[in-house]
Amino acid sequence: MKKITNLFTALMLVAVSFLSTEVSAQAPQKMSFQAVVRDTANNIISSSMIGMRITIVQGTTNVYSEIHTPMTNINGLASVEIGTGSEVTGVFADIDWSTGDYYINTEIDPAGSNDYTISGSSQLLSVPYAFYAENGGTPGPAGVNGTNGIDGINGIDGINGTNGTDGVDGINGVDGAVGATGAAGVNGTNGIDGINGIDGAAGTNGTDGVDGINGVDGAVGATGAAGVNGTNGIDGINGVDGIN
Repeated sequence: MKKITNLFTALMLVAVSFLSTEVSAQAPQKMSFQAVVRDTANNIISSSMIGMRITIVQGTTNVYSEIHTPMTNINGLASVEIGTGSEVTGVFADIDWSTGDYYINTEIDPAGSNDYTISGSSQLLSVPYAFYAENGGTPGPAGVNGTNGIDGINGIDGINGTNGTDGVDGINGVDGAVGATGAAGVNGTNGIDGINGIDGAAGTNGTDGVDGINGVDGAVGATGAAGVNGTNGIDGINGVDGIN
């Protein structure tokens, strides 16, 4: 089933890879998924980052969901590994692949965000053997290979449009003449000096303040003790008598 709600459509291609070479070994918990994105004119949306939400459904139950933002290549092919995206609901490693049929619902936002305008659903007709063995299932004998379908006819490439003729360059306009310099303006007349203002009246002298009261004289201090008499000085040498 495919639902288209905008001006885009997509061809969904699912490639489930056996990422383990021994059944007894722990299988890597991921599967490869590819989608080729085209618009309604069958033009490939190439070299662009797209938003993609992958949901694994069993019956009407969304068992697991994750989101990716892969980059399409020049051929419009976007490749992701289911099980390695940003989980929204469920745990990929907890899916019990032995309990029945599973479907992969794919939603795409060509603008690279989460406004998913393209959706498609495809059944997982073959669950990876390593996943099935991990859940205790015993695989049945391999079925007969179906007949390869007929390859679709490639669409005819559209004719490239003719390049438009370059417009004629317009003629440069003629430069205008330089205007004459204007005459200097006349100096204005000086204004009349204003009249001096009247001096204000002298202010009244303030009243002298009252003199403060003289303080009380302090008490006379006690007479100090007499000082110690100093030591008498050494007598001087007598002078030499003069000649008679």
